[in-house]
Amino acid sequence: MDQEQPFDLGWLGSGEIPAVSSKLGNSLAEAAAICLEHNRHTSGVTMTSLNGRVPAVPIVWPQVTDQAHRSWRDLERATEDGAMGLGVLLIERFTEYTCIERAPKGNGNDWWLASKESLDSEFPFQKAARLENSGILNGTDADIQRRKRQKVERINAYSNRTPAEVVIIEFGRPSCLMESI
Repeated sequence: MDQEQPFDLGWLGSGEIPAVSSKLGNSLAEAAAICLEHNRHTSGVTMTSLNGRVPAVPIVWPQVTDQAHRSWRDLERATEDGAMGLGVLLIERFTEYTCIERAPKGNGNDWWLASKESLDSEFPFQKAARLENSGILNGTDADIQRRKRQKVERINAYSNRTPAEVVIIEFGRPSCLMESI
């Protein structure tokens, strides 16, 4: 994914991310678009970084249909899945990692990450880092910081010393907070 290009939510369905099938990617993309449109954003809206780790980036998506809106009436689920999609995009574009496996619940993280360079090695799926991801449909800076503390506590509660990335997506502005642990 080119660093200069907007975040194209459709890219999540490309099948290029080892742990994201095209069907899952399309679902995550649709959920993110639902949350953005719920907050009255249109394709091309710029997502800003709350801590400056990543540059502001426009997010683009295809028009969301009425059927899609009916499919995502549970906005809590859409927020969780949509934030997952944007978190994966942030990892892909702005870190050395790629998502290689979705972690089971109760594991202290949402995704296992591997170095992109390791994908061509003898052990391509070595779990080099973790991703803990969360979404807020519409919140304040205080909400985002509180969520970040919760995610850091969750990561630290597990004895696994593997590095971690925490990504919080807030759809109201939209904004993100991405931090290495």
